[in-house]
Formats: sequence, C-alpha cells, structure tokens
Amino acid sequence: MITFASGGRRGLPEGLHREARVRYRIKLNSDELQYGGHGRLVQDTEFFTEPVPFNGRAQSFLIYIPCRTALILANEDIDFRH
Repeated sequence: MITFASGGRRGLPEGLHREARVRYRIKLNSDELQYGGHGRLVQDTEFFTEPVPFNGRAQSFLIYIPCRTALILANEDIDFRH
C-alpha cells in the first residue's frame, strides 16, 4: 500500500477476496525512523479482516497510512518461508 497524498489517510478500507478472518502485520514501513520517516506507526500493529464487503470483495479492514508512506503487510497465518 502506498499513499502519495500530502495528508495521511485514516480509515482507508482495503477489500480482500478471502472468506475467512485473516491477521496481517507490517513487514516494511517506509515511515520508520531508519528510513528517514517520522515513526508514526506502531510496527507490531495487527490488522484483522472483517466480514464487511468492500469493492466487490467479501472481507475488508481499515488502515491508517501516513502521508508519503509505503507499507507492506503479510498474512500472519501463512508460513512464507516454504
């Protein structure tokens, strides 16, 4: 997810195709201090999908993305090491 907006995006919905509840965590956050950001996000925040349809998809979640920030989230229920 990337926002180039000059102001942060609060409550930005993101739709997902999955039917079951899924837990996501931040894997890369360009707003971290080590990348020259302002450190506005808590790195260990978890995002859970809800059965709220959005954009033609069964599940969604709300997320805050600070201005000019890129986030990479990963599904914590999948082991990507294999």
